[in-house]
Amino acid sequence: MSESDSQAPDTPVPARLSASACPVCGKATAARYRPFCSRRCADVDLSRWFGGGYVVAGHEPADPEDIAETLAGDHDRQEF
Repeated sequence: MSESDSQAPDTPVPARLSASACPVCGKATAARYRPFCSRRCADVDLSRWFGGGYVVAGHEPADPEDIAETLAGDHDRQEF
């Protein structure tokens, strides 16, 4: 009897062995649209990116006016 035979049917399969699921709807993926199941889900995902539905973590950009003030202040303090 192998180890997989002794596992209960409800035991989740490790991620590396399980089939891929579409990140939009959860259906099985299609090779043509991987990692999605269809063109529709690929387009939905792209629309979410364009609409700002997904955000990549990062820092807020500096205010250009603050940078200009800092540089102007540094220029006044420099000794030649």
